Amino acid sequence: MRQATIGSPRRAMIGLSVTGLSVIGMVAALLLWSGAAPAFAQSPLPRPNPPTNLTTVVGDMEVTVSWSAPETDNPDCPVTRYFLMVIYHPEDSENVVADQVLTSDTMYVMTDLMADMKYTAELYSFGSSCGRYSHTDDIVSGSFTTNASDAPDDPTKPADQPLRSPKRPQDLAISKDDTSLMISWEAADNTGRCSHSHYALRLRNRTDKGIDPKRVYEISGTSHTLEDLVLGDKYKLTVWSYSIDCGTYSPGASKKFTQ
Repeated sequence: MRQATIGSPRRAMIGLSVTGLSVIGMVAALLLWSGAAPAFAQSPLPRPNPPTNLTTVVGDMEVTVSWSAPETDNPDCPVTRYFLMVIYHPEDSENVVADQVLTSDTMYVMTDLMADMKYTAELYSFGSSCGRYSHTDDIVSGSFTTNASDAPDDPTKPADQPLRSPKRPQDLAISKDDTSLMISWEAADNTGRCSHSHYALRLRNRTDKGIDPKRVYEISGTSHTLEDLVLGDKYKLTVWSYSIDCGTYSPGASKKFTQ
């Protein structure tokens, strides 16, 4: 009497796997032939709605970019931050990214730009809950050209010529302890320019660029203290003078340091 031969469990499992894959393939082919589609293909992943009302205020070597939140938020992916990128367009060369930032604010000042250069600001919204940016088809952008570099004051220029932006703060100085930064500067002489109203500052962490910059928009005096810095991290500090009368910022006074 012959005994039946039983295949190994491994071979049996492989056979079942191949059979299962064949069945799945047949089902998928039937769905495609019938015009049906899997449920997941009918529901695209959510994205945040794009921002609105992008505006730019141009200085000599900087630009103040501001915008508004979306008119309506996507409940499946509300906006938590914005990604701003500024690109410049040198002649006979490919476009170059000048600066970029991920911020929760609706205003950002980009400094250290080149004078008399054409730039484009591109803005997207970002939603933390879905981990996605607004669609590239909904990009919000605007082009601008920075002012020509400062020329010496000309006493013969017509009196009705528009006033220039206030001068940058002078003699920027810092002192620090483990987690604090004490900042001071001197006011500039703005005779013949837009009158100074207040100062604004930004402190950017250059070691951990995922940390939002610390910003203070209205400082009446010529000193300020920032707390909660990270010992050993590298930073860049920038201070501007602002004129309410002209609605413009001065060029920034900057300093890089390690805490």
